Amino acid sequence: MNLERYKRQIAIRTLGVEGQEKLRQSRVAIIGAGGLGSVISEQLCRSGVGYLKITDRDIVEITNLHRQILYDEEDARRKRPKAAAAAEHLSKMNSEVRIEPLDISVDASCIDEIVGDVHLVLDATDNFETRMLIGEACQKHRIPWIYGAVLGTSGAVMNVFPDGSTRPDGSPFPTGGPCLRCLFGGLPEKGSYPTCDTEGVLPMIVSVVGSIQASEAIKILSGNPKLNTMYLSIDLWEKSFDYIEILKAENCPLCVQNKYELLL
Repeated sequence: MNLERYKRQIAIRTLGVEGQEKLRQSRVAIIGAGGLGSVISEQLCRSGVGYLKITDRDIVEITNLHRQILYDEEDARRKRPKAAAAAEHLSKMNSEVRIEPLDISVDASCIDEIVGDVHLVLDATDNFETRMLIGEACQKHRIPWIYGAVLGTSGAVMNVFPDGSTRPDGSPFPTGGPCLRCLFGGLPEKGSYPTCDTEGVLPMIVSVVGSIQASEAIKILSGNPKLNTMYLSIDLWEKSFDYIEILKAENCPLCVQNKYELLL
């Protein structure tokens, strides 16, 4: 590892050389390589996280470019797969980081393989079905993950630590916190909730939410003891940042009863 490269990052008292080495040894899966995935993957790559697995089945389109900062007009013209294009651009930013692109749809047939060999999963998707599936897989494998969502001018972030999950060095995470099922209950009926296609999305909210997810990832992977399990709601138009405590549901089908409805 070239420590000179990360000199300004290592200078942060709560990170240092030890934290940087932990980042180098960390393995992260980013599910989704669109707006959030672009921000998250670039920042984690530049920060020196050793291995990034990037999963997305879509191709780059011209309508992506106002917010998906990894891509350019040439990618859109060639209709390149996002995962492959992301891996190429990221490798030019930091050749020390191993990038594994997966040009596949994320479903119950492959989610175990995607998350089973990493230390942390970042949600950069755009639908509840995939997020709930990520939640089940991470609960099953006891892997922490970071929920992130954007819509219009607003967004949200929440860290999820399944009971029994551990850091890359084997030390335990905070336990007993809520999961996404505790927050939203069951899976919303398909088509019953707004999307970025119907409501639009402000590029700046994508950058803010993705940056917060990446920052939380760095804290988690580097061993920082101050980890937050509260739900962060953001509205850039109103310039509001609100932390909301989410209680663990007593009979949550997922994090209490360990029922894997989508995985099955």
